[in-house]
Amino acid sequence: MAGGPRITFYGRLPTVVVTGELGDGDWTVTSGRGGWQTVARPLKVGYTQWQGTDPLRVQGPVVFDNFAAGRSIEPELARFERLAELRPGQREPQTVQFDAGGWVPHDFKRDPRRVWVVETLEEGEAARNTAGNRIRQDYTITLLEKVDADTVRMLPTSAKPSKKTSQPRLERTRTIVVKRGEGLVNIAGRELGATGRWVEIAQLNGIRDPRSVREGQRIVIPSS
Repeated sequence: MAGGPRITFYGRLPTVVVTGELGDGDWTVTSGRGGWQTVARPLKVGYTQWQGTDPLRVQGPVVFDNFAAGRSIEPELARFERLAELRPGQREPQTVQFDAGGWVPHDFKRDPRRVWVVETLEEGEAARNTAGNRIRQDYTITLLEKVDADTVRMLPTSAKPSKKTSQPRLERTRTIVVKRGEGLVNIAGRELGATGRWVEIAQLNGIRDPRSVREGQRIVIPSS
């Protein structure tokens, strides 16, 4: 391999470790920030409402290069591509962590708690030796943060922490899809058994008007 900054990918189940180099070009965060939208109101100024954000998504170039020695890098490429494939016996593709020594946003050095999946893995230019094996291969990889539906979430900032600890209270939640003609009051009655609990749902989702939800919208509600 050449002497550029390295990036190592760690597949977690089963274990896969492969190291390449940061290719030419920048790594960028393409989602996971913002999340505000404007809610229209007839004959009134609309108001801003935070709807939550997509999971973090980072994208950038990776290169495997042994061009100078002319040695095949097919074994390394096979391990790398395995990170994005569904293997026999697996229910879903790999979860991944990656470490670029801080050169890439949200890598293991900067953000060790995050877990990722390979959303896309696109091959770029390649060079081969006389046997037809690749000795250099460029990729563009997109990593999507893995966030499970039953992830424990923190309560809104309006909730006051216990005097016994500085840690916020945690609440287990689940996600549902809004049906046609529903508002938060209906949902609270059906899912939680008390229409007055629409306030809890509104706080979890940053919603001010209980009638502003729309058909097909995914919202978070308390598990009980």
